[in-house]
Amino acid sequence: MIKMDEDDSSIEGPEIGLSISQRALDLYNSEIDSLRRGDRVAFNSTLAGLGDTSHLHHLHTFGI
Repeated sequence: MIKMDEDDSSIEGPEIGLSISQRALDLYNSEIDSLRRGDRVAFNSTLAGLGDTSHLHHLHTFGI
């Protein structure tokens, strides 16, 4: 779950659900395990589902 802009108080909670392929998890396992709430992350992904006011946008990232 990712919040795109921490300073945007008009949206509460996360805006994006990011799913990670098994290959990406295998490649970046130590980096992913070290993430903590509030950390900033950079990623490339494909939009899998456009959200609305009731649902998150869903993005999927793949291993290189």
